[in-house]
Amino acid sequence: MHLFSYIEVWYWEGKVVQTMAGVDAEVEKVHELWDKEHAIRPTVEERPSEVSDLPTLSIRNPVVERGTEEPSTSVASTGATIPFPDPWDGDWNDGVYIWERINKERSS
Repeated sequence: MHLFSYIEVWYWEGKVVQTMAGVDAEVEKVHELWDKEHAIRPTVEERPSEVSDLPTLSIRNPVVERGTEEPSTSVASTGATIPFPDPWDGDWNDGVYIWERINKERSS
């Protein structure tokens, strides 16, 4: 019985040491990744715009680069537009009902 309890304690202590070594290795990998990310600095470009005294800023960060070369000049989405009526016109529930009706008509 004493031998079994000694082996059990030895086993669990070994598991703890093994797990902590794995955690330490993962922490080192994360720190190396963070160091690489902090070494890369974003670039800020300032260009003249159509509005006087209001420059156009372009900020690029290679860490979070999404693959677009030039920023879009429009805030509107480029996808298909589904008209959603103004909820402040009339009853606020009307907007949802009209939107559902429009979508049913389009899917038919």
